[in-house]
Amino acid sequence: MLKVIFMGTSGFAIPVLAALAKNGAEVIVYTQPDRRSGRGRQLAASPIKKIAVEMDIPVKQPESLLKKIVVDEIWDVNPDVIIVASYSLLLPKAVIDFPRYGCLNIHPSLLPRYRGPSPIMAAILDGQAITGVSVMKMDEGLDTGPILAQKEMPIRSGDTTKSLSDALFVEGADLLMKALPDLEDGQIEPIPQDETLATYTRKVVKSDGKAEWSLPATQIERQIRAFNPWPILHSSWKGRDIRIIEAVAVQTSHKRIPGKIIKLDEERPVGIITGDGIIVFNKLQLAGGKPITAKQFIKGHPGFVDSILPN
Repeated sequence: MLKVIFMGTSGFAIPVLAALAKNGAEVIVYTQPDRRSGRGRQLAASPIKKIAVEMDIPVKQPESLLKKIVVDEIWDVNPDVIIVASYSLLLPKAVIDFPRYGCLNIHPSLLPRYRGPSPIMAAILDGQAITGVSVMKMDEGLDTGPILAQKEMPIRSGDTTKSLSDALFVEGADLLMKALPDLEDGQIEPIPQDETLATYTRKVVKSDGKAEWSLPATQIERQIRAFNPWPILHSSWKGRDIRIIEAVAVQTSHKRIPGKIIKLDEERPVGIITGDGIIVFNKLQLAGGKPITAKQFIKGHPGFVDSILPN
């Protein structure tokens, strides 16, 4: 039985933790501390902590892994392997080098492309047709370690960062479960990454979600999908934040101002002029409300059509 420290925070990593537990590993979870969230600013546990508690798996929540007391604690656990998936805390060399089989990271890209914190967003924004997931043996670099396993996955026209994250971490869990026995038996040889092919992503911030209607419609559509579930592409209308949840790009010529809201037809009731083409809204959300269809939105807000959203 493998003794595993699993490090994860977001709900996307749940399939990995579940697969480890199902396959009989002795698991201890490390996740980020409870954070305040929501309108009431109440302390909330991470999705990984919630699942771990339900599964009766021990949980640790250090603010940092860089402190000696935390490193010593990990050494005392003496794990055979550390598995990292959607964790977001830096691992020091003293932790990376300690386990017998090393530290393994599940990274949702085809490394060495899209290293860093936002690989799925970046692939969608770049209009890529294919993405994938990599199981990597960690070193001190940023996603630079050798590859144990990889699998490609197509990016479909309606895929968002959320839908791809869900699918890629399921595939990553499967790849990990296949790689671990070979790693134990010495039957797998990590493959170094080709540094000449490396690309990097940056951390996305909330301001990245501010809509610029002068951009081409195809680019804006990719932003809508990439920024779902966060930060959500948004603009403002009558002083209130408006979020574009779902939309599609339509290529058409026009001579109207980018940001102008126009009425289309019964099937596609409302859209917005862009720098090149039209974005047809499918689902919108006004601040304080719930996501609703475009037809429901214009019915409840008759002044929306013919207004101009800021660019």
